[in-house]
Amino acid sequence: MLKPEFFTQLASSNPAPGGGAVSALAGQLGAGLLVMVQELSQPENCQNTTELKKQAYELEALISEDTGAFNQVMEAFRLPKTDEAEKNIRKAAIQAAYKTATLVPLKTVEKSLALLYQAKDLLDICNKNCASDLGVGIILLRSALQGGLMNMEINLPAIKDEEFVDKINRRIGEIKTECDNLLHEITQRMKELELINLPKL
Repeated sequence: MLKPEFFTQLASSNPAPGGGAVSALAGQLGAGLLVMVQELSQPENCQNTTELKKQAYELEALISEDTGAFNQVMEAFRLPKTDEAEKNIRKAAIQAAYKTATLVPLKTVEKSLALLYQAKDLLDICNKNCASDLGVGIILLRSALQGGLMNMEINLPAIKDEEFVDKINRRIGEIKTECDNLLHEITQRMKELELINLPKL
């Protein structure tokens, strides 16, 4: 359940929690709706329900992990820089923190993508009375994925490790292509099954 203090912190001048944490939250909420649809459509499939709940809890953990990663960047920038040795330590800490702040939303992205595949599988067994719930779950997972990608991309210009940046950029490209293709398949299948239509972005 969303804690009241999370919204209080979010709707403030504090820089964290921010977009990355909210992306993970969107993924968790999307996963929760998939659990609902599974339970209302095929309650006997306990294994699938358990797996969906597990992924929802993992996304919940990423809310705090993303906030912690951002705070790590801020702490690195606050390190002393009075001499060359301190400057080098500070630079290394900043670079390490930016990498962490890039890899955490990657987890959100990959978990959300995996859940979108499970959402696609749910289409064929979906109780039509909860088709809109499944649709909202898909929209939330799409938002989680897109938000996570944005939070990855914004960190890359600050990272000096070209090999790391190239690797992440390749992964981002792969995920975007895979997500676009998957969402097209989901949309087409929804039309075939005469379920609710997804809005385009």
